[in-house]
Amino acid sequence: MKNHSRPSKLEEVLAKNIPGDNSRELIVNPDGGFFDATNLAKALHRAAHGDTIILPPGEYPAFEIKKNIEVRCEQPGTVIIKGTIKAAMESCLLSGLELRSEPERPAVQLLKGTLV
Repeated sequence: MKNHSRPSKLEEVLAKNIPGDNSRELIVNPDGGFFDATNLAKALHRAAHGDTIILPPGEYPAFEIKKNIEVRCEQPGTVIIKGTIKAAMESCLLSGLELRSEPERPAVQLLKGTLV
């Protein structure tokens, strides 16, 4: 039986939270390439711990993140996320995205974890 009252060993924490060699890049392609996701919702569903979702230029609705992933744009300054992103994961990286929320609403609602 595993003792849950002791702190985790550093090796266990690193193995759990650092992506391994099996991380993937999921490209959102509305035209539907062979391995590409056709929209952001499908890419988020397919993503696993450590994966990166790459968004082409355009506007996307806000989404909910529950996995330790990276979401970045293909070309900086060309991706707009409209609404409030809800984040509940250990860690996540958002890169190059322009966030536009409704007036008096936050662009990101961090429920759990660390968001960079």
